Amino acid sequence: MKGLAATMKNNMEKLKNSEKEVRIAKEEWERTFDAIGDIVTLQDTDMRITRANKATFEIFGLRPEAAIGKKCHELFRGINDCCPGCPVPETLAGFTSYTAEIVHDALGKTFLVSASPVVNASGELQRIVHFAKDITEFKKLEMQFLQAQKMEAIGRLSSGVAHDFNNILSSILGYSELALLRKADDPGWRDDVEVIRRSGEKAAALIRQLLAFSRRKQLDIRSVNISETVISLYKMLLRMIGEDVVLDLQPADEVSIIKADPGQIEQVIMNLAVNARDAMPSGGRMTIRTGNVMVDKQYARSQVDMAPGPYVMLAVSDNGHGMDREVREHIFEPFFTTKQSGKGTGLGLATVYSIVKQHKGFIDVYSEPDKGTTFKLYFPATGETAVQLEHEKDGESPRYGNETILVVDDESIIRQIVVDSLEPFGYTLLGAACGEEALRVADSYPGHIDLLLTDIIMPGMDGSSLAAKLLEKRPDIKLLFMSGYLDVKADSSGLVDSERNFLSKPVMPSTLMRKLRETLR
Repeated sequence: MKGLAATMKNNMEKLKNSEKEVRIAKEEWERTFDAIGDIVTLQDTDMRITRANKATFEIFGLRPEAAIGKKCHELFRGINDCCPGCPVPETLAGFTSYTAEIVHDALGKTFLVSASPVVNASGELQRIVHFAKDITEFKKLEMQFLQAQKMEAIGRLSSGVAHDFNNILSSILGYSELALLRKADDPGWRDDVEVIRRSGEKAAALIRQLLAFSRRKQLDIRSVNISETVISLYKMLLRMIGEDVVLDLQPADEVSIIKADPGQIEQVIMNLAVNARDAMPSGGRMTIRTGNVMVDKQYARSQVDMAPGPYVMLAVSDNGHGMDREVREHIFEPFFTTKQSGKGTGLGLATVYSIVKQHKGFIDVYSEPDKGTTFKLYFPATGETAVQLEHEKDGESPRYGNETILVVDDESIIRQIVVDSLEPFGYTLLGAACGEEALRVADSYPGHIDLLLTDIIMPGMDGSSLAAKLLEKRPDIKLLFMSGYLDVKADSSGLVDSERNFLSKPVMPSTLMRKLRETLR
């Protein structure tokens, strides 16, 4: 009897230990199950939820008792049929795992949903394990990356086209300005030439937009108080948006300074204002706000390459017709437009995107159909205090000079417009169509050459290489570069300075003469 009692006691202890191990294993499994941050549910063969982890209830704000026994689509979407693309029916039919991306419009989120079968020893399907991972931020970053690739590809094409157009526009605008100077006392002549010049300026503005979204336009970086920029545009914005739209400016009083090209920032504001106006054909309210913001790590992770820290925000809002998700995904693509034919180029928002990116900034768009749109732009703050910035005014520079200028450009019309612009004012002009010819001209010219005016991108020897070789032979020669699209930062010679000795094409005679005098001083 004693032996039997000892055996029974031993068996009872083993049973208790086994029950304890089972309880511990169950507790560990439940803790592990609930520790998973993604949505995990177990579903029976009728697609009804038999178990769900803690994240499921937290993400959807549900009580556990409300979920058990419900079908996934009934519980989370409030619909009677499976979500479009749901992998569960495929898993039920094929006894294999399937994965799909599903957009939850009510939450504004995208989920990567997968379903895997659980079978018994006989190969019969017992249940489905259903996973749903929130990939909204990943999809947002993916879209930003794809957008950057599109912009880069189109940018390469557009910059080449823009370069050729700028050479053509240099002659159109240059000669129209010279004609106006020579026939200043003939009103009829002036009217005709003014039409030509205005048309050329419109074409030049379009080229600037092409270069802006291709990010190949050299920036004129200065300290900018964005609140002052908004205020300075008030009257122009009023004329542009019309009487049906109420303009509400809310510039911050003590906004931080940003490093930016003032003209490009003005173009961003104007483009966003035009977009807002067009979204309110029957009138409405447009609000433009500025302010200092501190970006935290969580928000920074939602943008490609964004660092936490201080930024200056520019927000442009309207209460117009808004945009759905599909339209929002394409608004920054060049030539994409929802406007009627002839009502827009499709470059406005693409230009905004590229200018902001060129300034190392970021954009967020908030919009829903019939609820309006808000564009929020973030520019890195410099840490400088906001002070009243003095706007530079272009002073009149003397036109006349007696210096000798060597003009180098592979386009003969560019060389000719420079000659026709400068010769009447006393300059001596030498011309060359390429770097090699320019060196020969310089070697054969017995006198002093005061300045080299050269295009940067030319067949054979480029402008900066030509300048370096000329400096070896004529170390006191001054340098002035011009180009239709080059990003000066890409020049490795160190000779090209965007602020000191660079001209963007198309070059107007008045601009050329002013920059010439500045360089020769």
